[in-house]
Amino acid sequence: ARSAYYDGTLHLDDSALMAQSANNTLEVLLDIDINECMAFLDKMNVKFVNPSTFIVIAKRYAQNGIWPEIGEVYNRAKKGGAVSEELGLITMQAVCESELLNGKIIVLRKIVEDVSHLVGMKSNDWIHAKYWGIKRYVGFHYARLLMRWNDPKTSQKEELLFAINEMRQCAREGIATKNAPLECIVRIAQVYGTEGMIEDALSEKQRRSAVNLILEACVEANRSGLIKKHTFTTEVVRSLRALKANKECIQLVVRNVISTGRKCRHRIAMEEAMYAALEERDFESLKLITEVFERSGYDSRRLSI
Repeated sequence: ARSAYYDGTLHLDDSALMAQSANNTLEVLLDIDINECMAFLDKMNVKFVNPSTFIVIAKRYAQNGIWPEIGEVYNRAKKGGAVSEELGLITMQAVCESELLNGKIIVLRKIVEDVSHLVGMKSNDWIHAKYWGIKRYVGFHYARLLMRWNDPKTSQKEELLFAINEMRQCAREGIATKNAPLECIVRIAQVYGTEGMIEDALSEKQRRSAVNLILEACVEANRSGLIKKHTFTTEVVRSLRALKANKECIQLVVRNVISTGRKCRHRIAMEEAMYAALEERDFESLKLITEVFERSGYDSRRLSI
């Protein structure tokens, strides 16, 4: 692979093409021998090293769970002035996956400082702007600590409030809300307790407010297209059922999930709506949902209805 690279780039003058060719060679070498890859990197002309060079290597290490080496890749990128947001996030994941017993949050904040400086933002502003992406890489525990939601007893509610504020700001600005905050909001029932406990955890006013928040999130999800994902509607109906909002559960499924009357892959949403309709003695909706359920290839006879 190294010979092919040298032969193929012998007459190339374009720096961008040279850099892309080098990155492609790195990917090939990663499949063959990681040490060979790093040796090739050491000999690369500094002009052809760019952020993508290090992202390629870090991603492969992450895929293979070789977390300790990602720190070295990050340090090389930093030394070469080739740090990027994506590399920073992968490195943050590596820190969280590492065997480091103490000080992970200190290392994470140092990476945040590097990356936020790179994009011309204050550290806290960058964390707020990138929160949902950070959470995907490092998990809720470290994401909440970066947000300084230090109390584990209230951190979920703080995340929920953060998601609500983001959703409403997007609505005011007329832009689509990202999936993550909407998914956070519709899991609201989990914030207040498990099924069976939630009735005791909330007053009627709080319960009504929680239901309205879920419905508000569904309006935004309808605009963005997220409502079409069966994983989203599953969370919605489970929360509505936990909040004893059977009528809202039925309406959501009838209006947003099975409205076309065609085959539907939102199996759990339809099942929960069928149980809700049975409890509410709404036999018209039960019949309608059951018909689509059967038409979609599912067997309603296995359900307790």
